[in-house]
Amino acid sequence: MRTSLTLVLVACALLALNCSTLEPRPEVRSGNKTISDEPDFRYRFARGRWKIAGKPSTILPTLNSVDVMCLKDQGTCTETIAMLEDKSPSPGLLWAMNTEFKITEWTETLVRAVAQTRVADLELRISIPDESAERTVRETRARGVASSNPANVARWMLE
Repeated sequence: MRTSLTLVLVACALLALNCSTLEPRPEVRSGNKTISDEPDFRYRFARGRWKIAGKPSTILPTLNSVDVMCLKDQGTCTETIAMLEDKSPSPGLLWAMNTEFKITEWTETLVRAVAQTRVADLELRISIPDESAERTVRETRARGVASSNPANVARWMLE
């Protein structure tokens, strides 16, 4: 009897501890979509979140927030992205990543930049008049990853 009572008390204590941590979580959201342009055209900035255009992708989680800063004088765009895993194997894992892109085109209305990773070619495009930005990833075998499939292409739009 005493063992049963101890087990019940331990179970109640554990339940109470768990209930105390079940506070409502704040809504996870990204900042508002922003695309800005300095008047002398020295930098371009995009902020928001990437949303997949087309078939679902496992490359970027649905929950993400991104800043892209393009500096004309340096010839680079830096994408800083924070992601919250929303699927297995690591739901709830928060992580961040920086990717540096080389600017290949800079006009009054458009910035295009590219980056190469071992497994994929990436492209960023920021359009000032359209107030849009997009990110494209195409897998490649060019840098030694035989399992890459060049038919795998994913595109995201900034929202």
